[in-house]
Amino acid sequence: MPADTMSSTLEQEIRTNRISIYACAIIGLASFLVGVITDSVTMMLDSSAWGAGVISSILYTHIIKTLDKSPDAKYNFGYSKYEPLVVTVEGLLILSACVLSVKFAIQDLVHPEDPSGYILMIVVTGITGIASLAIGLHTRRVSRKIRSPILASSGLSWCTDGLASLGLCAGFSIGETLARFGASRTMVHNIDPIMAIVLAIVLMLPPARMIRSNMLDLLDANPGAALEASVREFVERFRAEHGLGEVRRLRVRKAGRKVFLNLGFISDGTRTMREMDQIAHEFSSQAGRELGSVDVMVYFDT
Repeated sequence: MPADTMSSTLEQEIRTNRISIYACAIIGLASFLVGVITDSVTMMLDSSAWGAGVISSILYTHIIKTLDKSPDAKYNFGYSKYEPLVVTVEGLLILSACVLSVKFAIQDLVHPEDPSGYILMIVVTGITGIASLAIGLHTRRVSRKIRSPILASSGLSWCTDGLASLGLCAGFSIGETLARFGASRTMVHNIDPIMAIVLAIVLMLPPARMIRSNMLDLLDANPGAALEASVREFVERFRAEHGLGEVRRLRVRKAGRKVFLNLGFISDGTRTMREMDQIAHEFSSQAGRELGSVDVMVYFDT
């Protein structure tokens, strides 16, 4: 990729991620203040999730700037594991907030307190839902344009959070309607902690999946059948095109957006060192074009 194109892509990625930082901070602060004013466990949980988003988005900015840095004396294999590490931390923050919120929600069910009404919560969650969907759609559009896994994940998260906020808005609207039609105090009160528990359970699922997949990256696990199959298909095609011997070893691992290949061909002894070096260089170049961001080590064995 030309340097000017890479620079433009990096700027778009950083600029879009910066929007996420500011938006998460504003929405998180608004949710926190509403939670304090109305004594709503659900809104406090919501603000915790947005706070985790601020932290992860700030770290993402650092990651975006360092992912393409070359290996150095301190990081011999580069900086690609930063990405799964931060995603894992973000998932742990969200899970911790969910667990604490369930605890407080159960406590609120056992020792009920009168909420201060649902109008303010309806307004804030409604605006949050619409704004989140708009930011999510914009982020996903940019991610497709510049092929950024970080922005693709961020855009999906924004859309999910937007739908969750609209769900909260609908739930609070039901609570307000029940209160206006003379429903019992207990029924009206229990809507908030019950919604907090439901929201916590819903919010636990995506970070749990994020933690699992990114921990596999951190532990250098096999990246999965689909990616491995595409790598093997490429290797076999390259081997046939260049008349190479059988593959002695193929090891594949992934860290964030980067794939690492360790590949050994059986040499027939007829090629010179210069020829083998040219083949290895061509393999790396072609792998980068077809497989995306890759780090390749090719060797020949007798």
